Parts: sequence; C-alpha cells; structure tokens
Amino acid sequence: MATNDHLTARNPLTTQLGLTILRVFLGAMLTIQGTQKILAGPQGCVANFQAMGAPLPEISSWLVILGEFGLGIALIFGVFTRVAGGLAALMMFLIWLATAAGDPLFTDAPGITAGSLWFYFVAALVLAFAGGGTLSVDKIFAAITAKGRGHAAFEEPQTVTV
Repeated sequence: MATNDHLTARNPLTTQLGLTILRVFLGAMLTIQGTQKILAGPQGCVANFQAMGAPLPEISSWLVILGEFGLGIALIFGVFTRVAGGLAALMMFLIWLATAAGDPLFTDAPGITAGSLWFYFVAALVLAFAGGGTLSVDKIFAAITAKGRGHAAFEEPQTVTV
C-alpha cells in the first residue's frame, strides 16, 4: 500500500522558516499596536480600560502598552524569544480575563468573541514552546556560545519519529 510520507515529511528548514515568519509577524503586530497606543497618548488607553472594567486601568494600560511594544520588538529580532512568547501569551490571556472571560464564545456577530486575542495567545504560545526560528538573535548567540564550547553552530534540530 502506497503512503504519502513525502507530503507529511518534516523539513527542518521550512519549519524554522515558518517559525521565523510567525515570530516576525506577531512581533510586528504587537509593536504596531503598542506604538499606536503610545502615539495616541496613554490617556485614551486608560479610558478604554476603564470602560471595559479592567482592574487598575492606569497601571494595567501602561503594562499592556509597554508589553505590546517591548515584547513586539523582542519578537521581531528574536531576542529571548521563548520568554517573550511566554510573556506575550500571558499578557493576552490576562487581557482576555479582564475583558471577555464572561462573554459567550459565539454571538450573532461573525467570528468568535475576542478572536484576535485568541490568535495572539496561541501564536505567542507556539513561540514560547518552539522558539523563534533560525533567523534570530537567539540563534546567533547560541551559535557564538556553541562555537566557544567547540560545538557545531546552527546544528539541525533532531527529529523524533513517532
């Protein structure tokens, strides 16, 4: 019986490229949102947080502004990608808790409630678990460190066959 293994075979290069694209895209989206909040003035963000009933709107709005901008920049360049991804996922989860946790998932509106928060959460979680791909500052530091220890730089990740 013929199989389609060639269709499902894992290619480390395309996997790393996919992670890089996800990391840069997510970082850019977060940075854009943080920049918009900075340029519009934090008062607008504080007012939005108050209207949504977010706890401590003065503090939480600044945490979100700094988180979106700072974590976005870190993700774009791939600096501490796993940590930045984990913190971004945590931030999105906390925003969801503060703004949409009690809302039904499906309403008359198209899509799901807080769908963009879920997208950001899952994308950030993927980066927290998988890392940010080969084209990142993290990988450059790892290569320099590995070279100093006598390891081959940019070794291909080991694949596990299940």
